Amino acid sequence: MSAAVITLGPSLRADVIIVDSYKHHTSMQIAHGISKNCPACGTIKYMDMQREPSIGREIIKDLRLRKADGTLDLVIALGPRAASLIAHGLPDTPTLFTVHDEPDEDLISNRQLTFFDARPPLPLQLEALATLKPGIQTVGIIARRETLEPVRQSVIEAAQAQHINLRVYYVEAPQDVGAGLRQAIKESDGLIFLRDPMVLNSDTVRYILRLTLENQIPTFVYSSSLVNMGMTATLQADPVKLGGRIGAASQARLTGATLTDITSEADIFILEVNERTMRHIPGATTPKGREVVFK
Repeated sequence: MSAAVITLGPSLRADVIIVDSYKHHTSMQIAHGISKNCPACGTIKYMDMQREPSIGREIIKDLRLRKADGTLDLVIALGPRAASLIAHGLPDTPTLFTVHDEPDEDLISNRQLTFFDARPPLPLQLEALATLKPGIQTVGIIARRETLEPVRQSVIEAAQAQHINLRVYYVEAPQDVGAGLRQAIKESDGLIFLRDPMVLNSDTVRYILRLTLENQIPTFVYSSSLVNMGMTATLQADPVKLGGRIGAASQARLTGATLTDITSEADIFILEVNERTMRHIPGATTPKGREVVFK
C-alpha cells in the first residue's frame, strides 16, 4: 500500500486511524491536536489517500484487516473524500470527520459519522464583524435564497441580540449581483459574503473589491485567499484547536465518559484581517478577546 502511515502517539490502549483526503499543510497540526487531547488514543496512525481512488481502496483493505484482527477502535476522517470512503467502505465503524467546505448531506445524516464543522457559524461571523467595527448599525448579506435560507433565522436572531439591522439582498442571476451590491453599499455599514459562487467568483471579485474599498465598507468573507486579495476579514478554524475538539470527543467516545470539551465552538476560530484594508475603514479597530492574525 502506498499510503503513508505515521505513528503519532505512544502505544496505550485504543487503536485509532486518521484517514486524510490529501495531506494539507494543516493535516499534521490537526492530527497532533487530536493526539495531545486524547490520552486513550493509544497508537494513532495517519494514512494519506493522496486524492487517489486506488490508494483509498488499499486503505479500506488495510482497515478491514485491522478491524478483523481487533486492532481498530476508531477512525477520524479529514476531508469529504476520506469521510465518504469510510462511510461506504466501513459502514459499521465509529468515525469522526471534519471538512472545511460544505459537507455532503448524506455524510451529515449518517448516524455512524460524527461531524465537526470547520466553518464559522454565520451568527459568529456577524459578531466578529461587529467587534471589528464597533457601533456598526446595518449589515447586508448578498446571496441566493437557497444559500441563505438554511441559516437565515439564526442570523436574524443574532443581529437582534446585537441591536444590528440586517438587510438581505437576494440575487437570482449573475446580472443581479451588481445592482444588489450597489444597493447594499448605499444601505449598509458592512457586508457579509457567504460561499455562493453566483455572487463571489472570479468574474465578480475585483468589481466587489473596488466598490467596497471605494466606499470604505468592511467585508467579511469565508476564505483567507479573499482576505489576501483585499477583503477585510474572515474567521478560520485554528487546526490545533480543531484537532483538540476532535481529540476530546475521541477520548469521550473511547472511554464512555461525558464529553468535557477543551474549547467552545467559537474559540477554535482565528480572526484574519487585511491590515491595509482595515486602515482605510473609518472606525475599524482590532477586536479584543479573540486571536487576530494580520495579513
